[in-house]
Amino acid sequence: QDFLSSDRLEDIDFTRIAAQKQAMRAFGQQYYLYMDFSFSIWIMLWHEDGRFLDEQIDQFYKEFIQVSPCITSMAVSSAKHSLDEIFSATNECSEVQQSLLSEKQVEVMRRYTELSLKREPYHYSLDMERKLSGAVMKGERQALEEILRTIEQDNFISRSLGPEEHANLMKVLYATAIKLSQSLRLTLHQSVFESFAEVKQFFLSQAAAINRAKSDKDELLVQRIVGYIHDHYTDPGLNLSNMATDFGLKESFLYHFMQTRMETSFAQYLEAYRLERALALFAEKQMTISEITSFCGYANAQTFRRAFQKRYGMLPSDYQKTVLFQKK
Repeated sequence: QDFLSSDRLEDIDFTRIAAQKQAMRAFGQQYYLYMDFSFSIWIMLWHEDGRFLDEQIDQFYKEFIQVSPCITSMAVSSAKHSLDEIFSATNECSEVQQSLLSEKQVEVMRRYTELSLKREPYHYSLDMERKLSGAVMKGERQALEEILRTIEQDNFISRSLGPEEHANLMKVLYATAIKLSQSLRLTLHQSVFESFAEVKQFFLSQAAAINRAKSDKDELLVQRIVGYIHDHYTDPGLNLSNMATDFGLKESFLYHFMQTRMETSFAQYLEAYRLERALALFAEKQMTISEITSFCGYANAQTFRRAFQKRYGMLPSDYQKTVLFQKK
């Protein structure tokens, strides 16, 4: 809707009129100009002197971009010497346009003869596909951006792909998207890619969605771990192995998960929570140190005293006296 706004249409119409006037000035009567449904302006030129025509084309573009309200790029076909060759000129212009889009070039004039005559095949190896799919499925944005940059570098900077090879690359990347969606058991709503910008947008959005789901899943496990420790901290025999068995998970997985996601170990979290509960019990209830020791899951008073003093810098008995004094 924004593209077809009245202001936009006025700019497009002004651009067509400006092109008409500049063409008249540069080429006299030896041109034919029209605008297609995509608002691209096509100009067919003829002249017996090819060098003169090239100079006038350069001059036309230089002057036209000064008056056009739109950002304008210009594709120029090779010279044709018979009417039978005219249709190939449009294909050449389209190929030049595709090269400009692939390289994200704007306000540039490029001739078909400037394109590399060697049309190299695309480069998309099985290793690239594995890295691309792996980064998406793990939700690793940095790794995904790196492999996407590699694919882009190999195919659009180091190589010069013709329209056919560009289309083939888009098809194999789409095949990767299909396989990825099948692995994730998702419905693929994306149609065949037309540009590498679409490729990047699709895979980055998939990785972001997986990362969000992974974060939600991790948060649920964190809550489950915290809840389990809070419910069982009074048990002197509580350890990581017990929790892993009850969760149906590997002990090594839970150890790594707590280290990376919670930035603590099972033993450290359990110790800290037991001591926090001990402080609360000293303040809330008239309990002896022996009772608090047992209630908080410590096997003996000596272990409790050592842990308490290490964390708070005083013995449990001294802390208890401080609490009793404050109550009085």
